[in-house]
Amino acid sequence: MKTIAFFGQKGGGSKSTMTVHEAVQAALDSMKVLVCDMDELQQSAVSWAARRQSETPTVLGVPSSALAQVLRKARADGFDLAILDSPPHASPAAMDIARAADLIIIPVKPSPFEMERAEASAKMARAAGKTPHFLLTRCDRRQKAQNDEAAGLLAKLGEVIPVRISQLAAYEHAISGGLSVAEFKNKSNAPAEVRALWEWIKEQLWPSQH
Repeated sequence: MKTIAFFGQKGGGSKSTMTVHEAVQAALDSMKVLVCDMDELQQSAVSWAARRQSETPTVLGVPSSALAQVLRKARADGFDLAILDSPPHASPAAMDIARAADLIIIPVKPSPFEMERAEASAKMARAAGKTPHFLLTRCDRRQKAQNDEAAGLLAKLGEVIPVRISQLAAYEHAISGGLSVAEFKNKSNAPAEVRALWEWIKEQLWPSQH
């Protein structure tokens, strides 16, 4: 079983949004997926699952103290992938989450105010012995220069994922119905973005299969 953490010290970076969309994409790829919602205050992924009619992916609210036990059980139960939706604040659980993850993805909005927080998250990932991978999210596609500048700054802190997630209403519309953008009709680029990110994730976690 492989483990991904959508990681960061601030809310609003799309951690929960990307968690549930990539979890569904993995499930559509015939994987048995567990989502661990570790934000005990907001429980965004748990709320999404409560609105969902499908039983996959499995979504659990997981306190930090139970993470290791939950991951051990998931591995024994034959799960292929666990995705950790991290709390949006610095917490004692942050290092445990970073250590547990095979792949750390830090969603960042391309704004100058986000860079300092991104650096703090990168330092935490490195302290856990992991490479920080930055995902640009909520990108205004009309602001290519701003997006490129943010990618350049993030490249000095870690690896920048070669996929960008746009600021599209489709993401929120899907979540409000307990769905992913792959599961309801929309004409946006959102489904293609989610698929592209999933293909990149597979290349990182299962390189021998690509």
